[in-house]
Amino acid sequence: FTGIWLIYDALKRNAPSFTLFGISSIFIGIFSFVFHATMTFWGEILDLGSMYFFVATCLSISFKRYWPQITLPQVYAITLFISLFSLLLLAFYKPLGPWTFGVMITSAVALEIFMRKTNRVKGAVDYRYMVSGLALLLLSWGIWWTDKLKIVCHPENHYFTGHSAWHFICAFSAIHIYKCFTQFIPIVHAENAKK
Repeated sequence: FTGIWLIYDALKRNAPSFTLFGISSIFIGIFSFVFHATMTFWGEILDLGSMYFFVATCLSISFKRYWPQITLPQVYAITLFISLFSLLLLAFYKPLGPWTFGVMITSAVALEIFMRKTNRVKGAVDYRYMVSGLALLLLSWGIWWTDKLKIVCHPENHYFTGHSAWHFICAFSAIHIYKCFTQFIPIVHAENAKK
């Protein structure tokens, strides 16, 4: 449901490139289900690939903010390229999967810091939703580890586990990160604002 709401909100704001947040969130839900239902490597590729897609969206929109001359079709192409490149790394060397996701998130944060330090992006940026989104991501990741390491794990509980908490909290993380990025719609979709 998170992805559907994100798509609806992006369209309501006349920001078609921001529908990528919703599309990737829907993929995360579907492909995570596929992975856990099949427990296959291809399922894992789809699961991680959808997470790569979400972070690639953050990166490509940030590139558009930093380099306004990038067109919206190029934003889509950059998102696709980053996602596919990350998937290739995973496909050829499975242990890189989670590390690639971590590097992508770190790169998105580093790019934001770089943009602020070089004053390339004008105007004040409200980072509260970004901070809360990343905090929720870290919280859910920590809970996931307590389940994976069997620190907080009840084998008879098949309803709400640390891993399911990871998925549930990450949905809210995605909403917060999206809400942070919506302040950049006038920059990313400047041509729509002129209409």
